[in-house]
Amino acid sequence: MYIQDIPKDKKFWVVRSGDAGMFYEHFIHNAVVAIGHIDEVDYNEEILKDPDEVLKLVYNYKNNLLEKKETLASASNKAGQVLRFINEMSIGDIVITLDAKRIAVGVVTSDAFKDTKHITLINADSSTSDTLLKFSLRRSVDWGKTQFRNQLPLAINNSFRANQTVFSANEHWKELNHWLSVAFISDGDAYISSRIEQKEGIHNLDIAQYAIIINKIEAIAETLVRNQEHNFSEEELLEVFEETYKKLRKSRTFTVTTQQVFLSPGDLWAKTSGERTKSLIVICAFLLMFDIEPSFADQHDKVFIEAHRESISVMLEKVKDDESFTDVKKGLALKVPAQKLSKKVSASNSSQKKADDDCEPDDFEAI
Repeated sequence: MYIQDIPKDKKFWVVRSGDAGMFYEHFIHNAVVAIGHIDEVDYNEEILKDPDEVLKLVYNYKNNLLEKKETLASASNKAGQVLRFINEMSIGDIVITLDAKRIAVGVVTSDAFKDTKHITLINADSSTSDTLLKFSLRRSVDWGKTQFRNQLPLAINNSFRANQTVFSANEHWKELNHWLSVAFISDGDAYISSRIEQKEGIHNLDIAQYAIIINKIEAIAETLVRNQEHNFSEEELLEVFEETYKKLRKSRTFTVTTQQVFLSPGDLWAKTSGERTKSLIVICAFLLMFDIEPSFADQHDKVFIEAHRESISVMLEKVKDDESFTDVKKGLALKVPAQKLSKKVSASNSSQKKADDDCEPDDFEAI
């Protein structure tokens, strides 16, 4: 699993694919998002490249709506969506589109452009679909694979309640990043996500022990950060670890905070604070506990973890044994969700298949 730093100013956008998501497949199979708001307005590529000209374009569009007797609120809303699509959305931003049952996440790969060529689809029987996407204002997107919306965490689905065609989802930054990246660093803090799949009643002891395990993972990181210059034997390392854990517990200085987004099944998200080195160890220890091999955006991170991997493993095995991690994992049906954001943006899937052929459950690889 890929470990990366995600800035808190990373932008998220939702662009709806027409009424009731009727152009969802047009978006996905043709690697675009598009809106039709200004189709009847005279504009060109040169205008789209000049922010001042874009403001004039949006102003004229708004006035056209008012002349057609739209309310000021409605005209302002639609004009704002156009402005966001052209001037506020940027290459590298995350974009989401959805219909009633499906959702896809992608990365914006182009500035806004005008294209009046209609987009169609090829049906499973090789015939051409009668439904044409005519929206002329577009951006190119590298899409990941489709996921079913009913498998999303509730907090994610709640972020899509706005009725606009184009809107920012930045207020749900934490929830979206937990869903997309699973384990990541932001402003030096570590964020980790796990999934509880148990459909029966959850035993309180398992939840309590899992919380202790997460605390002990932070203690592993604290042990290494505080003693980087020491070369302990395995026995000495475990003694220092136990002492560090006891001190953190006694002083109540653990930084772990959790957000439980479940009854059952559901999600449990955790965050630890501190210097970046500590956060890197927390994430790697968490992944290794689930036998997931970490990979790194930064080569220095890889070198650092390789230098401390044996020590992490020694302490981690102690934690797993003391807290019966195998039993906890089984009792909660614990897993780490698949990562939806990876270090490389995957090529868009240009093949055109039946709608449900693209859908995969929770463990899919995406952008």
